[in-house]
Amino acid sequence: MLITGVRPAGGVAAVDIRIAGGVVTECGPALARRHDEVLDADGRWAVPGLWDHHVHLGQLGAREGWFDTSAARTPEDLLSLVAHRVAAAADPAEPLIGFGARPSLWQRSPRREELDLVSGHHLVVLVSGDAHSGWLNTAAQRRFGVSHPGPVSESEWFAIFSRLDEVSPAAETSVPAVLARAAALGIVGITDLTFAPTFETWAERVASGIDTVRIRAGFYPEHLDAALATGRRTGEPIAGLATMGPLKVITDGSLGSLTACCDEPYGPRDDTGVQNVGRDELTALAHAAPPRAWRSRSTRSVTGRAPWRSTPSSGRARQAAWSMPNCCAGPTSNAWLASGWRRRCNRPISSTTCRRSDRSGPTGASAPTCSAACSTPA
Repeated sequence: MLITGVRPAGGVAAVDIRIAGGVVTECGPALARRHDEVLDADGRWAVPGLWDHHVHLGQLGAREGWFDTSAARTPEDLLSLVAHRVAAAADPAEPLIGFGARPSLWQRSPRREELDLVSGHHLVVLVSGDAHSGWLNTAAQRRFGVSHPGPVSESEWFAIFSRLDEVSPAAETSVPAVLARAAALGIVGITDLTFAPTFETWAERVASGIDTVRIRAGFYPEHLDAALATGRRTGEPIAGLATMGPLKVITDGSLGSLTACCDEPYGPRDDTGVQNVGRDELTALAHAAPPRAWRSRSTRSVTGRAPWRSTPSSGRARQAAWSMPNCCAGPTSNAWLASGWRRRCNRPISSTTCRRSDRSGPTGASAPTCSAACSTPA
């Protein structure tokens, strides 16, 4: 294809762009016409394709069959939405899954029995908007083998969340439509962080003809051995446009579900959140792969109490996500993490709002402590 009359981002004069095999092969004024399909851009801008680096694609596909609960501001609001959905259901035993409510807005923790009262014969799962917790009725808890008086959160919830396709079969069939919408928005690549060994899933999808967007297939610690067994490094091809993605480690909870691990309790509640992965376990994961295995990892924390940092932070919330290129080339230390934070932070470490902690990490290097004002990426 030859695209004529394009203005590159940052440029002034229009140029022509030749694309072959999905790759820009030539760019310049008045390129020779060959046997190309010609598209006249008429002076429109050309920019690099957009990437979405955090997508739970399997769960996003499943949401096609879920009902929206984002309007609920209280447990009572949510129960009312469920009651209306139950009344409208054509199948009296259809599993019902809602998504979008924010437990952080609630003044109390709801109970399973309340949900049972409005569920009828339906299996009901209500997924929080941050996907870090779920409120299940008795039928759903029995189906997934758990027993809780109220919502289930974090590691135990993720095990359930990854199995929702068992009762929400629309997940896989909706993936092509989700990718088509992404492409229409100019998104050319996705880092898929579905709770599954996505490097296996994408080999199957490409084989079935789903190969329209570039994919980085991420995975979680429970898939680490299988990922290492493939022998692929981050960025190496799986099939078609799919490549091996990063290992993702969720170190603590989320503010939306009141599970982010903080130094102070959440208002009148006694708990201070959940730490999913301790410092020793995180250190072991950082050293788990030999240099030949992969080049990057993604580590996520949304609190002032990341596993390598214990300096009091008054429970201020902030978010850090690191991609660690070449971290397998040598020992992964807190000094590396500190430099990673500095690159993401909109103020230098030495400023009054960013300061080094007075606690040392496992290698003797200090990690930074950063105030909420510093949470915006540069």
